[in-house]
Amino acid sequence: MTNEQIEHITRLQQSGKGYRAIAAETGIPINSVKSWCRRHPVGAESQTACQQCGAPLCQTPGKRQRRFCSDRCRLLWWGEHPECRTGRAKYLHTCRFCGREFTNNRITASYCSRACFARARAQVASDG
Repeated sequence: MTNEQIEHITRLQQSGKGYRAIAAETGIPINSVKSWCRRHPVGAESQTACQQCGAPLCQTPGKRQRRFCSDRCRLLWWGEHPECRTGRAKYLHTCRFCGREFTNNRITASYCSRACFARARAQVASDG
């Protein structure tokens, strides 16, 4: 696709024409027009900034709002702001094997570790 064709597609898209009408007017296959229009929505972008580095972000409507420009920025920001994590619920349990108290995000947890679970299973097997 040439730059003139891209500009023509953009103008037609801004005027409210559909994919079929744009394809007919420009002579470009409809699937190429669809792909271009979906990747480059007209007037749909709002500028925001990355929370970590301040780099501009392009937001596209209908998609989840971006907060970071990259995985690196996302990981750095969450590392510096652990208090902002909502996290999961934590439940206090007592291990059925060793009796130690532990927290877990599952309400039905019974053992503090896989080792305690394995020892409990081995004890049941040897008793029976």
